[in-house]
Amino acid sequence: MLEWFPRDLLETLMKPLRSLGLCLLMLMLLLSMLSCTRSTAPPIRVASNLWPGYEPLYLAEELGFWNGDQVRMQELASATEVIRAYRNQSVNAACLTLDEAMGLIRTEPDSRIILIMDFSSGGDAIIAQPGFSSFRDLAGKRIGLEQTALGTFFLSRALEKHGMSMEQVELHAKEFNYHEELFRKQLVDAVVTFEPVRSQLLAAGGVELFSSREIPNEIIDVLVVREELLEQNPEAVEALLHGWFLALDCIHQQPDRALLYLGPRLELESIEELRALYRLATLPSFEEVFALMEDPESSLLPISRKLAGIMKSNGLLDAEPDYNKLFDARALTRLDQAP
Repeated sequence: MLEWFPRDLLETLMKPLRSLGLCLLMLMLLLSMLSCTRSTAPPIRVASNLWPGYEPLYLAEELGFWNGDQVRMQELASATEVIRAYRNQSVNAACLTLDEAMGLIRTEPDSRIILIMDFSSGGDAIIAQPGFSSFRDLAGKRIGLEQTALGTFFLSRALEKHGMSMEQVELHAKEFNYHEELFRKQLVDAVVTFEPVRSQLLAAGGVELFSSREIPNEIIDVLVVREELLEQNPEAVEALLHGWFLALDCIHQQPDRALLYLGPRLELESIEELRALYRLATLPSFEEVFALMEDPESSLLPISRKLAGIMKSNGLLDAEPDYNKLFDARALTRLDQAP
């Protein structure tokens, strides 16, 4: 069709088009290379059950204290399910008690504790049916509990404090989300539980026979992550921790704003109820957590060794964890050094 067109003029006209095509090809190759080198690290998937000491994470998510592509929360019905999800690798971070964390890390040695979340100071309790007046009244009675390390550990410490043993009670293993039903249907004489179920059972006439106030610093909640997160996605880990401490500030400095989000989750109606609830779980500040994590030998490791000893004697732990790798303060150190 273009045979009649002068060849030299045709070549002259085509040169710019060839140059444009080459530029477009080079641009496509460059974009392809950039997409291949861009970080594709998946978000941190954090699992927890319902407990006031974990709620600042959900508050941080609601208030947008981190990017949704960096951190995603997942609430599960019980600590048992949280541990199962972590083992199955459907999540790569878990909120657990220290004793549960040590049991998990024994079988998942690539895991590290990167945050002390709270110290239970009354939020964990043993609630008995109306009519019970002393702990020793539970001899020969049915006690419901979640058969995790925490449930068994807590009951064993209560029994020890009152000169009793596991053989003197009848255990009924049920996950946390069934505790209120067990109690209200009188299928058990007492239940080992924690907030918010603790308050609900007390309001229904239950009697508190033992609480974590009687074993201070023994029930500690921590955040466990896989070590690969610290190496492959440190920015997301730092965003997670930064959001946590921003949420703590919100609870203390703007309780009305915090109540707007936490109230429906924890069934709270007033700031006074919110403050009362958080008196049952001590949430340490960044400075306090950093001091603990930077020098774990001063207090965290002695507590951990004591817990491990009790757990071993009760058949809850086959061997002690590697204490040199139990706590990892790298992310907190980077957060401390951030401008």
